[in-house]
Amino acid sequence: MIKKIIRLKKIPKTIWGSKYGIAGTNIKFYDGIIKGIEGAVDSEYKDIESGRIIQNISEEIDGETYISNKLVQRENFIKVDNIEYNSFESAMQAIEEIGTIELLKTTNY
Repeated sequence: MIKKIIRLKKIPKTIWGSKYGIAGTNIKFYDGIIKGIEGAVDSEYKDIESGRIIQNISEEIDGETYISNKLVQRENFIKVDNIEYNSFESAMQAIEEIGTIELLKTTNY
């Protein structure tokens, strides 16, 4: 029997804009990259994926400097019965199932 191994690479979706990647309100950001010359967005994000934070990047593309936002994994900051979590939501779910909570870091989440 011959087995064929296929490797897939996830390429994030990119939203580009000449001024802003997204203009408007009620912006929910769950994956991908948002790019714009003046900024990735012209307002605040209403919601982002749990356990992630927004990373701001400046990059040069075709002679223009773009400001990009992408989601990256948040560092673990809370522990429930020796298991570390990177969101309050996942930790609270574990508390209901397992037990006690311990705060590892105090940050502005």
